[in-house]
Amino acid sequence: MDSGGFFCNNKECRKSISGRAWATVCSHVFCHSCGSKTLDKIPTSCPACDTLLKKQFEALNLDLDPSDEFKSMIVAGLRPETILEIAQRGMSFWTYQKYQDLLFNEATIQALTENNEILEKHYQDLIEKRERDLNGLKSQLENRVQDIERLQKRVSELTEILAEKARQHQKLQTMEPFESDLLENGSAISFVVFMSYSLFLVSYYLCAYVRFLSTSFFVFIWRF
Repeated sequence: MDSGGFFCNNKECRKSISGRAWATVCSHVFCHSCGSKTLDKIPTSCPACDTLLKKQFEALNLDLDPSDEFKSMIVAGLRPETILEIAQRGMSFWTYQKYQDLLFNEATIQALTENNEILEKHYQDLIEKRERDLNGLKSQLENRVQDIERLQKRVSELTEILAEKARQHQKLQTMEPFESDLLENGSAISFVVFMSYSLFLVSYYLCAYVRFLSTSFFVFIWRF
């Protein structure tokens, strides 16, 4: 600690005091910067507790590291009981400041503890949420993997079907020339049969006509 071991009683400051400081009759102490803003003129009020300070020595700007000459002369000529009273009041001031520091530190620790609990709960909730989200993503991933496996199986099945179709198509393409020959040969045979039948009919009718003519001739001859 610095000289005096005091901290500015301004809650917005709370810096360690060294060198000069402002002290009040209500047992508060302020750094030179904070005290000079309100305590350099009397009457005024204490920045810490609003106690009215209207007398000359109720707020003083003190040197926390006085010289040896000052220490020798400040109590020179005073009776022992007065010196002890001054010392007692100085110790009471110091004790009160340490007690205030303790209360301030306890309040700070309590506030930090509460904030830590709040942050801990917040991050615990956040972790739990992230774990739920992660579990959800894992479940979605598993579902997607299953979908991919089903799709891969379906693709494999379709590939086999397509391969079978390709083989059948290739087989049909291989058979097409033979079938064309059959169709061509069949057409030729049909044509030959048709022509043969037509010739047969022509021959039949020619023969019949010849027989008719022969019969008619012989009948004509017989009549004569």
